Amino acid sequence: MRSFVVRLLALSTLVAAAACDGDGTGGSRLTPADVAGVYRVCTLRFVPDNSAFPAANLLERVVHTTPPAGKPEPTVTVSPVSAEYQLSYTRRVDNFTRELLGGVSFGADDVRFRFYADQDNPSVTAAELLLPAEATLAFQSGPKRLTTTGARTYSVARREYARAAGVDESGFAATIPGRLDLVLRENTCS
Repeated sequence: MRSFVVRLLALSTLVAAAACDGDGTGGSRLTPADVAGVYRVCTLRFVPDNSAFPAANLLERVVHTTPPAGKPEPTVTVSPVSAEYQLSYTRRVDNFTRELLGGVSFGADDVRFRFYADQDNPSVTAAELLLPAEATLAFQSGPKRLTTTGARTYSVARREYARAAGVDESGFAATIPGRLDLVLRENTCS
């Protein structure tokens, strides 16, 4: 009887391992080496749920897309050996360099970026860029590209939204619900 139970447990473990790769997709996962690279930030917008509010195009009002010499262009670098990324950009208003470091998790055909841990307390950089706590981006190879898909609704602070959208903040609720529109491409945006 004991050997039957041991064999049954071993068999159930093998079946479970074969059926699931850890994230419930049943397929193989991307690795840091698959996704690794330096990606240009080609689209970075916050689109409010209320269509009467304008989208905040952060590449027009917050991020300097053609910074002065020696300053970084807006890029996201994904590490080839660890589940980490580094977002770098130059602020349009004062030419200061800003960086955001965080973790990445890999699915079968998508990548999840963690921009900050506390839902109610984003970093200064994440708040300025109107980023959610995390975002899932579909991965495409050749050329490498990461794009938000099925973005979840989240809320940003009224002041940060108004600044990024170029509108007066009076009359808005304390937070503005919307979604992230983000496109990253390796090498060039064209």
